[in-house]
Amino acid sequence: MASNNSNNQINVPEAREAMRNMKHEVANELGITLNQGYNGNLSSKDAGHIGGNMVKKMIEAQERQMSGGNRYLSIFPTAVLCPGFSGAKGFFIYTRCPGMVYWKSRTVPMRPNNRVIAMRTACYHLPGLFEFHELYRAFLPLFRAHREYFYDWCEIGSIYGAPADCLWGGGRVGFGEARPGEVAALMRDCGVSARLTFSNSLLREEHLRDRKCNALCDLFENSGAVANGVILCSDLLLDHLRRRYPGFYFVSSTTKVLTDFAQLEAELKRPEFRFVVPDFRLNWAIDRLCALPDDLKQKVEFLCNECCWFDCPDRKACYENVSRKNLGEDCADHVCASPNAKRGYRFSDAMQNPGFIGIGDIQEVYLPGGFSHFKIEGRSLGSAIVLEFLLYYMTKPEHQLRVREEIYLDSSLDLF
Repeated sequence: MASNNSNNQINVPEAREAMRNMKHEVANELGITLNQGYNGNLSSKDAGHIGGNMVKKMIEAQERQMSGGNRYLSIFPTAVLCPGFSGAKGFFIYTRCPGMVYWKSRTVPMRPNNRVIAMRTACYHLPGLFEFHELYRAFLPLFRAHREYFYDWCEIGSIYGAPADCLWGGGRVGFGEARPGEVAALMRDCGVSARLTFSNSLLREEHLRDRKCNALCDLFENSGAVANGVILCSDLLLDHLRRRYPGFYFVSSTTKVLTDFAQLEAELKRPEFRFVVPDFRLNWAIDRLCALPDDLKQKVEFLCNECCWFDCPDRKACYENVSRKNLGEDCADHVCASPNAKRGYRFSDAMQNPGFIGIGDIQEVYLPGGFSHFKIEGRSLGSAIVLEFLLYYMTKPEHQLRVREEIYLDSSLDLF
């Protein structure tokens, strides 16, 4: 984190010692060992935790001062560029200018009560548009009617999925049996973006004429006030959809397995994609992620809870096997090489994955770093485990039992 070649600059000499002390104080609180000099061997994840917590402390200090009537930041004597992560240029500039905090190139005015306007909302993209329709039929009205049960820093960005026997489907073999018209109506009534998961990577020209998939596009393209999207892998399908269904926005699928950062940057620069989901193994490439320009940061959508073996060499082959099955090909099941494959998906295992992003990471690292979009996987799992994701990522701990009871007591919902 404290590289001698860092591009971070602290413009006031008197502030250097304060920043150094804060960095070591935060590291100690997190149980991370820092050397007095060079810390180039520090992991990106630890560096991100330290940087995020430093920013959090400075925001809290400033808000305490403002609530006491002092609208000037006195932690440092004048403008200070706060380094967020190793190798990044920092993302907060604090000044003595009254009434303003500068977030990179954007100015953020104060609210009337002198609190900082938070530019930190996490948009979750949730699994099971067709697969867990009954779950969302109970959950979405509860989320709107009792917003106090849920974290005020998060929102539902979209719900994604595909029906059973969907030729264009990919990623997972679909089993969603909900009627498309009812699914579209629920999303429209609740004001939530629906995403069709059409991430089959092996489509050919003749597959573009599939009636079922085109009918889904006809239904969802302009079904409400909120724009709907398509998650895809195939450029052939992308060209078809852009010509025939221009009302959709498009998401570059994680099934492309973008593990090389240069590939990710190139994908982010493609104007046809509103969002890009990198492979989960890039989640903690914090140095390079935070060096992205702001417009590209807003296109990154992190896959948070992947349970796949971090060292898996066959992730792309696994996705291609699903694509073949959705095309109706007679092929053997992909054999997972993970040492824990027989355990299946367990959220507790996913939390131990080096690529896992938890709610603390979202609040303390990613949101302060300028990222807003977070994908939760789970289309091939049961409603019960997906409900646990909704509780963990979105629900305040003191209300989790209440939400769980409301969902479980819905007599129309089969959670298992």
